[in-house]
Amino acid sequence: MEAAKLNVLRETVEPCRVKLSVEAPVERSRQAYQAAVVEFRKHAKIDGFRPGKTPPALVLRQFGAKIREDACSRLVRELVDEAVKQEKLTPETRPTIENQDKLVFAEDAPFSFKLTFDIAPEFGVPDYKGVALERPASTVTEASVAKTIASILERRTTYETVTRPAREGDLLKANLSGHLADGGELSEDAKFLLNASDRWLPLRVPEMIPGANAALAGLAAGQEKEFESTFPEDYFEKSLAGKTVMVKVAIVEVQESKAAELTDDLAKQMGAESAEELKTRVKDMMTAEDDRRRDLAVREQAVQKLMAVPDFPLPPALLYRETVDAYMRIYETAMRGGKKEEEVAQDKDKNLEQARAIASVSLKRHYLFEAIAKAEKIEVGAAEMDGAIKSVATANKMTDKNVQRRLMENGRLDDLYCELRDRKTVERVVALAQISDAPAVA
Repeated sequence: MEAAKLNVLRETVEPCRVKLSVEAPVERSRQAYQAAVVEFRKHAKIDGFRPGKTPPALVLRQFGAKIREDACSRLVRELVDEAVKQEKLTPETRPTIENQDKLVFAEDAPFSFKLTFDIAPEFGVPDYKGVALERPASTVTEASVAKTIASILERRTTYETVTRPAREGDLLKANLSGHLADGGELSEDAKFLLNASDRWLPLRVPEMIPGANAALAGLAAGQEKEFESTFPEDYFEKSLAGKTVMVKVAIVEVQESKAAELTDDLAKQMGAESAEELKTRVKDMMTAEDDRRRDLAVREQAVQKLMAVPDFPLPPALLYRETVDAYMRIYETAMRGGKKEEEVAQDKDKNLEQARAIASVSLKRHYLFEAIAKAEKIEVGAAEMDGAIKSVATANKMTDKNVQRRLMENGRLDDLYCELRDRKTVERVVALAQISDAPAVA
């Protein structure tokens, strides 16, 4: 027999959040109550009776309160799903029962309760077909290929000891000693840099010690010189940034650089048959990387154009959850970057505002791409999910099963599905786009 239709009153309490006031007829209360009685009779343990043979009246007298409690819980579970389906809604969050611990159930009376949940936003699907996009010009030129090859050859530079005075491009072995010009104390890291024996000091830009190139050029092994060095504000060793140091350098050895030349023999050492083939390989590699860069730029353009549509309301609970996740990522990044707890706490309002912005963009993108994927009937197959899980497993040196289990435990399996679906959605938008090529680089 078909269950009696529920009386449901729908109310929009705020954008993307609804409240359903649900009332079930008395027949539903009786059915739930009788089902609970049957269940209790099956398992009730009462002296003198085998389970399932206890008289109903005795079961009711001993377990009446628990039976009503079970019937109430049973009915709520059934009615939540029915009410949602009856209203043709898809909850984005788990429905919350209002005052669930105070619900009143009686087997001879209608049963009512209220539930609240978030739903997906309603908005017009953007015009994603035929979007105008521009592919950036290729940056691979004969000059850039030559520069890359020169860089490869530079890494194969060799050095040999010479007796002449040092000049730019040489490598010096030297003994260093330094102190702050103002008499202050050097940090331990600064002492490591400025007080050393047999330290290799290249005479080239960028300088390890500012002013060393000019000060040491012209000195031969066995000579020494003291000079003033002022470190830039953005120097990598923060304790020396902006400081002036007196540095004494004693030259132990001067080595001259011998630049490698691109010959067939060198090309063979690098796995090519000839110098020309090596040049071709380098160009092909650069072109492939450049094509990936240009394709990525086109996809990013497509996303930006889609995201340019006006904002729309977002499910409050999901927005809150995404905001918390984004805030924790900001917090953890700040702590890993060396900030102290109190410093991060001072930035709480600013970080929270940033987290809300990140969360809003993330959810907007999710719903936009979901709408386009639905319009284009884009889905992610089991083989694609398995391939993505395998990639994660390989990258983290784990088994596929362990990765899948962790994703399920953390509730992230759906996130992986959405990530793959979004990627396919952008690819579809790009495939449907009108793409022009930017003018070639001169």
